[in-house]
Amino acid sequence: RMHLLYDKITLRPATVLDTEFARSVHHAALREVVCRQFGLWDEGAQDKYFADGWQPGLFQIVLYEGDRCGYLRVETRADQLMIHEINLHPDVQNRGIGTSLLQDVLAASSKGRKPVHLQVLRENKAAGLYRELGFTEIDRNSTHIKMQYDPE
Repeated sequence: RMHLLYDKITLRPATVLDTEFARSVHHAALREVVCRQFGLWDEGAQDKYFADGWQPGLFQIVLYEGDRCGYLRVETRADQLMIHEINLHPDVQNRGIGTSLLQDVLAASSKGRKPVHLQVLRENKAAGLYRELGFTEIDRNSTHIKMQYDPE
């Protein structure tokens, strides 16, 4: 299925010059869900959490009409695709950008016949989008829901 935003969304490899941008997106995208789930936002802890996970060579920057709006990391493993992170700035959420990016990952999974795995904070509204796109819950712990998309 062709998505309408196809020509407006592009990806490019992240560089060290994207670090501050990515940190700002991380904080803006996650603040509401972190506060809802954990009751507070600890800027220092979130800075550390971001820094521990950010390796520019593993990420792609999401551009919408040429402007940076988010980032993602999808890892291709021998037996699966793993979505480590997909974060879009709240200013561009609910426009179909995340859906479009996910549809591309699901198309790759069908082509390679590999399941897609991800985990999402329990209070993250994105879990509903993942379910709509065909992901099913395979496990959960006190903080996260683990989900899988099976291309078969």
